[in-house]
Amino acid sequence: MSGQSLAEGQDALLRITGPATDDHTVPVEVLLHTLDGLQQAVYVLAAAKEGQVVRERFRLSADFRRRYQLLLGVAQPGSCALPLHVRSEQLSFSAHGRSEEGVLSQLYHLLQAVQAGSLDELHAVVADSRLRDRALRLMRTLLPKPGDPWTLGFTVQHHPEVVVTAKAARTVEAWVSQDDAVDTIMTVTGQLIRIDFDQFKVVIRYAPRCRELECVYFPDIEDTIVENRREPIQVTGRCILDADGHPVRLTDVTRIEPVDLSPMTFDLVEYDGRSLRLDLPLTIVPTLDGSEQLYVISDDELGLHLSAQTREHLAEELSEQLVFSWDADATEDPSHPAESAQRLRDTMRERLRALLPLPHYRRA
Repeated sequence: MSGQSLAEGQDALLRITGPATDDHTVPVEVLLHTLDGLQQAVYVLAAAKEGQVVRERFRLSADFRRRYQLLLGVAQPGSCALPLHVRSEQLSFSAHGRSEEGVLSQLYHLLQAVQAGSLDELHAVVADSRLRDRALRLMRTLLPKPGDPWTLGFTVQHHPEVVVTAKAARTVEAWVSQDDAVDTIMTVTGQLIRIDFDQFKVVIRYAPRCRELECVYFPDIEDTIVENRREPIQVTGRCILDADGHPVRLTDVTRIEPVDLSPMTFDLVEYDGRSLRLDLPLTIVPTLDGSEQLYVISDDELGLHLSAQTREHLAEELSEQLVFSWDADATEDPSHPAESAQRLRDTMRERLRALLPLPHYRRA
């Protein structure tokens, strides 16, 4: 939480903070991505508020979109702080004479729920299960992910600012995936060939077998599909495998997004209840491996050579490895260190420090 407050007459305030703003700028891509995600979330919350029935596709009338259009105020100095309000929303009153919260307050509580990891609060904000699922999928695309050099702050009247970090993205991912059978879910990378909106299907080219894969997606993720024939995309869903363990078809696809090879920046890592602060932020640029199926990162100084199917899993692997190396440094006999181990130990001590006490030892 922060002491950030609203000026007179403002409904809500969005702030983008973190290393991405250190030079007093914000990447346009981050700002546009965030504002579009907030607008889509406002539509979902407004539909829930009005009791709309959601069918196969989430269709909104032009009048509905106009009434719940998110308007952006003049930017404030400091971090990227942007006043927000909904075009025509007015406070209504319940039968008991109390003012009812508008959709921006609901959006605040939604962000608060995912940051706090509170399913009870999530259900209180969005009672309808289909709208709740859609809201979570929007949060998954909107929130800063592990390795993103920015965080999101959001304030509404009479409430302290909620600061949303990559922790919220991990929570949302767990909620969205909690009913999935882990052994049947797979993320596959490939070149987009075509999209069939009538059949809810995308077709990608899977490089390791030079084959086309049909991927049947849930209709409620259709708005997140970006048609990009020049860059690879990642598709996550239930996978049918051939005898060699390669995918031949994906169904129940819950996620379609471009491959993201932008730099990943970490000034804090968390794993298994432990936190390590990097005194100088660690920035690593991921690449794809030879099969074009795995993200890969390396840092020789810290002894990191990691791979994973997604950026989120890569960030988790990095956090686990750094905490493991920290443990090994603290528990290793310091009187007989190997030269390579001594170099790694010195680097770890120079670049990291523990924020929470580790359970197995005390660090001097």
